Amino acid sequence: KFFRSPLDVPVLTYLLVVAASTLVSINVWVSFIGSYGRYEGFITILNYVVLFFLTTNFIDSIEKKRRVMVVSLISSVVMGVYGIIQRLGIDPFEWGGVVTNERVIATIGQPNFLAAYLAMAFIFGIYLLFSLRKNFPVYISVKNVAKTPVMPKKKKQFQKPFASSREVVVDWNEIIYQLKFVIAYLSVPAIFIYALYRVDGLNFFIGWLTVYFIISLITIYFAFNFENLDYRISAFLIIISLIVNIGGLLSTQSRGGLVGLLCGLSVFAIICGRDTLYQHRVKLIVAGVSFLLVAIISFATIGSSQIQRFLGEVEISTDKGRPKIEAQGAAGSRIETWTSAFRVISDNMLFGIGPEVIKMRFPQYETPKFRFKEAFHVKQDRAHNETLDMTVTRGLAGLVVYVWLISSAFILALGNIKIDKNNNVFSAALLGVLTAYLVQNQFSFGVVAITSLFWIMMGMIPIQGEKPKVKISEPNVEMLLLTWLVIMFLLYISSFPYIGDKYFKTAQNYAGSGQFEKAFENFDQALKYMTFDGGYYTNYGMTILNSQIGKPLDAKLIQKAIEILEKGQRVDPYNADNFYMAARGYIILSDMGFGNYMEKAKELSEKAITIDPYYSEAYQNISYISEKSGKMDDAIAYYEKAFEAMPINSDIAFTIYRYYKQKGQAEKAFKVLEKPLELEPNNQNLLLVLGDIYRESGLFDKAKEKYESLLKINPSNVKAIVGIGMIYLQQNNDNAAYEKFQEAMMIEPDNPILLNAMGTYYIKHMDKNNALKYFKKSLEVDSSNSYAKRMLDLLK
Repeated sequence: KFFRSPLDVPVLTYLLVVAASTLVSINVWVSFIGSYGRYEGFITILNYVVLFFLTTNFIDSIEKKRRVMVVSLISSVVMGVYGIIQRLGIDPFEWGGVVTNERVIATIGQPNFLAAYLAMAFIFGIYLLFSLRKNFPVYISVKNVAKTPVMPKKKKQFQKPFASSREVVVDWNEIIYQLKFVIAYLSVPAIFIYALYRVDGLNFFIGWLTVYFIISLITIYFAFNFENLDYRISAFLIIISLIVNIGGLLSTQSRGGLVGLLCGLSVFAIICGRDTLYQHRVKLIVAGVSFLLVAIISFATIGSSQIQRFLGEVEISTDKGRPKIEAQGAAGSRIETWTSAFRVISDNMLFGIGPEVIKMRFPQYETPKFRFKEAFHVKQDRAHNETLDMTVTRGLAGLVVYVWLISSAFILALGNIKIDKNNNVFSAALLGVLTAYLVQNQFSFGVVAITSLFWIMMGMIPIQGEKPKVKISEPNVEMLLLTWLVIMFLLYISSFPYIGDKYFKTAQNYAGSGQFEKAFENFDQALKYMTFDGGYYTNYGMTILNSQIGKPLDAKLIQKAIEILEKGQRVDPYNADNFYMAARGYIILSDMGFGNYMEKAKELSEKAITIDPYYSEAYQNISYISEKSGKMDDAIAYYEKAFEAMPINSDIAFTIYRYYKQKGQAEKAFKVLEKPLELEPNNQNLLLVLGDIYRESGLFDKAKEKYESLLKINPSNVKAIVGIGMIYLQQNNDNAAYEKFQEAMMIEPDNPILLNAMGTYYIKHMDKNNALKYFKKSLEVDSSNSYAKRMLDLLK
């Protein structure tokens, strides 16, 4: 019989609103299926809701709910152990260039998501520690045994009993019974660690699938027998789990995750009450001391770069004599993202733009400062705040329903305490986990790995009474077979993203190693499974164009790239990359003499700019087209727009400067190039570009001012130090130049710009051998270093 809970209506209403948002989405297919790498469209939301109802109906007793918590806690142990391995720098895998010894990612793949899961599991562990059964098995007992001597029958009247003796009895059955559960617990992380270093080769996927199947079975076995464990053993294992958990969480260096955990624990403590906390004071003291030691070790071993990341979030400067506080780093990026999100909401208030499509609309609402705070040409796919993300994608309707759902969950959990005082610790745990998830997500967002646990936890809040006995009718065999066929078909369809991604990643690997024919074959296979993923077409077309670099151009391949990119435009009309690269393809064909496609290229570039107003490369396309047609004023106007979109591009900056210099209007160039500083006066890359241009123009004082401004922000910037050295060299102050170059040598001796500068210094001093030495070394560090190549040719 289907169990009805007070959360059913809010949950179903939320699903209805998500469905409405999907239907009015700017890209219904992506909102339905989900975007590449995320897959959190309507289907995933539907799965969350199914998880909720499965939990309310089948995880229907406190014992079953505790088993879920145990599984979650052991899972966090595996993640925590792997996180610690990464922190120690002994992870055998390189995860896409992520520096895992600074911020660990474990099995989830991202520090903030890992921290969120560990925070939720940590609170489950505290609850289990508070609610352990007082089970104290007796392993060794002492029995008193009275012994009587054996005497002849005729002397029996004189028999006296001996004093009783003591016999030690060892209950080996109980010892083995308890030991097997301890071994089961320890074997889960042990098997994982073994597999981490041993599973490799052709059967990598099957190997890991087998490992996860085995450790899942062991975990479930342990969870089902957890209540039978010795109280002392249980408490010890939970505290060990929590220590590993907190070690992993601190290693993520996720501030949002840590704040979420502290808020969740605060809610847990408040609802538990003073009496409950006092009752468990010994456990809390032991656990607290252990956590403190782990925290001290963790913070003591944080690298200087990570400390700088924490300290650099807020910058205090002066503006017209007044102190000015400005967020930098992740904090600055978040603020600009949130500001952009409000702009999207204002135009899509009722049902939002649809799930999973922020990436398609964000560039049109991006604040001018965002690209300075985050990175240039980044397309945010989340608002990095659960509240804003909900409102952007599901509108005010979605936000209102979501708040209603969360409020209902809190009210129901608190109401459960009124029904039965014994529920206070359990309700405290659920609401603590709920709080940790929600608080953490105000600085991040939910993904499948953590949101699935969140919905399971929501399903654990309703408490069922005694179930009425229901007579089970005879099964309909035909319906069962049909159901299983549908399930198998859906499982087959659901494997498409995985299979497609396998071919897609293989294609990228082949492309990276220059094996383009094999890359093309794998891209074709990937598109058979993921025909409606615009990103696949983008990467395929880009790979074809990149395959032509450094070799005679093949018009047929260029045309093939254009055709693939045009398919991508139809699949994903909001992907500016497909329009820009198709335009590049048409420009190349025109330059090869295979027709005049310049107008077509201009049209596609303009579409790319409409989708992404800060697409610098698209402006450069139009600049090139205008220049080819002799419209130099139009060309430079588009170069200015390209520089405004990406003001750290030194090539564009020098093009603008040299154009205006030829016209005798160098001051106008400086006015254009200085303008982005109004938005971001402390941008290091922009200051460096301006310093280099002023140095080339002979305005050494202004160049030095820019370099010194940069060094106030980052005293270790080698390029700025070398820039000042080059000014001294050009001013014939060679000793001061050499000192600057040596200062840079102490920081980064293999920097190619520094090596070029040293080579230039020795050329000026007629020291050919040393000049050759430094230019050769520069070319070894950077094989594409054109200046070093040119100097070596001159020195031969």
